[in-house]
Amino acid sequence: MIKSGIFFIIFLITSQLMYSQIKLHSNGNISIATTVSPSTHNTIYIYGPRLTFGGYGNRFFKFDCSPSDPRWWSSTGDVVFYDTEKGRFCDIQAKSFRVASDIRYKTEISELENSLDKILSIDGVSFFWQDANGLKSTTETTPTSGFIAQDIEKVIPNLVYSDSTGYKTMDYIGLLPYVVESIKELNQKVETQEEYIQELEAQVGTSTGSLKDVIAQRNESKLYSNNPNPFNTETTIKYFVSTNASKAYVTIYDLNGKQLMSNAISNFGEGEILILAGDLSAGMFLYSLIVDGILIDTKKMIITD
Repeated sequence: MIKSGIFFIIFLITSQLMYSQIKLHSNGNISIATTVSPSTHNTIYIYGPRLTFGGYGNRFFKFDCSPSDPRWWSSTGDVVFYDTEKGRFCDIQAKSFRVASDIRYKTEISELENSLDKILSIDGVSFFWQDANGLKSTTETTPTSGFIAQDIEKVIPNLVYSDSTGYKTMDYIGLLPYVVESIKELNQKVETQEEYIQELEAQVGTSTGSLKDVIAQRNESKLYSNNPNPFNTETTIKYFVSTNASKAYVTIYDLNGKQLMSNAISNFGEGEILILAGDLSAGMFLYSLIVDGILIDTKKMIITD
């Protein structure tokens, strides 16, 4: 790119001897398609709609300032702002950046799936650029926030690109659709939970009269550790169930969450349930006290051979 730029300058200087439209002024400025000297020193003043580097068939960069449709483009598809002397990419500042998004540019459109899972597996990080790569400013005192391209590549590989040297870049804007879909997924979960809470409140209102009663009932009911534990013949599980309760169970599960037994409690207050080792196999189990559909507590018990 540097060689092409030098060639372009030499071309401008020599061409001014042949064409009046190209002129090298005494102050070092160059004007094209006009004889008016630019007011700013050390500038190239171009009066016209287009500036093209490279030949017509293999141009690598073009600037078209046509009023009807101004644009920059290149045959490689990338416009890179890079400081070769310092060996680092440059910052770009502008009022706004607009990305091509018209549906007429797109085909095979499909909805994103599992966006929330992808976003949850991504970590935002803070960091300092390494001086070794010439990316860190000498005045940098606060960290930068962002993502690690290699981490994003594992989750959403289409957002990460590798250059000719193997270094990776990332499309930050491309992450926004996943964030939007994640918010929608979360909103759906919240709405579902709100509907479920409303159903529970309706059930509570029917069975006990008020949610406060259920909260008090949950705080009052208790599940105690079985005794003995471990055991190889039988054990006793003691409990206390509020007298305001409607239904209560002591339920036994294996470690995979599969329900093995459910013992209904008919006498509220202090009580106990006898568990025989012969009704289960040797191993570790979980048992829970459930009162009016509310999980009061869960404990472990062990049956030995």
